[in-house]
Amino acid sequence: MSNAKDTIIEVRGLTNKFGSHTVHDSMDLDVKRGEILGIVGASGSGKSVLLRSMLGLHPPTSGQILFGDKDITRLSKKEILALHDKWGVLFQGGALFSGLSVLENVQLGMLENYDLPLPDATKLAINKLKLVGYKQEDIHKNPSELSGGMIKRAALARAIALDPEILFLDEPTAGLDPLSADGFDDLVLELRQHLGTSIVIITHDLDTLVKVCDRVAVIIDKKIIVDTIANFRKHEHPWIQKYFNGNRMRAALSLKENVSAPEGKPDKPKTKES
Repeated sequence: MSNAKDTIIEVRGLTNKFGSHTVHDSMDLDVKRGEILGIVGASGSGKSVLLRSMLGLHPPTSGQILFGDKDITRLSKKEILALHDKWGVLFQGGALFSGLSVLENVQLGMLENYDLPLPDATKLAINKLKLVGYKQEDIHKNPSELSGGMIKRAALARAIALDPEILFLDEPTAGLDPLSADGFDDLVLELRQHLGTSIVIITHDLDTLVKVCDRVAVIIDKKIIVDTIANFRKHEHPWIQKYFNGNRMRAALSLKENVSAPEGKPDKPKTKES
């Protein structure tokens, strides 16, 4: 078993079945402390089921999910709820409460989990919103007044409101335009740098995989394989080959190389020797 200092979550022998259909078959996965781990797989491979199992929302058929010294699969609902202040979750679509303002959405977890006076919760919530790029004039808006990108940022502020040890992001850039998606990726990197939080991202966005993820976990054939993008590009499995060597992946890798390349002085024009 991995050193507890190196990993924040350990999945061991995870099996999920729905009737006669097996989604995961004795799956193992480590999430390292401080890393950004991307999870990908074909439609129906069980990405969301894995996420729900890790959050204690779906009891697996068998296996262990270790968070520190606790096996999530053996905890009661009350015990799992007690761990939720150590986890931050951004569900697909943001899932903000439509009847609450942006500020109130972020305050909610603070007021429910801690006996904080309202002025203190307000101050903390504003700090979190500023951290994800909110301006003062926007914090009292309702979700119906926000763009898709601003909804995602508000949901992210709510997810980090309690300073979680690990952050789960479910399709965080889905539905965003390219500029908003790129800005959200930058924000994820900034949060990891400033907070040191471990981050698990379920995504179909190849630009996100290339730009922010340290490692990628591929759910394939009811198992999971974890490696770097560079190594996956040499993998022999047909689906992995197609996914990591397709035109869209090559474009994402090319974009990262162009952005990362240091700006140099332009070459001097060549002259013919006389």
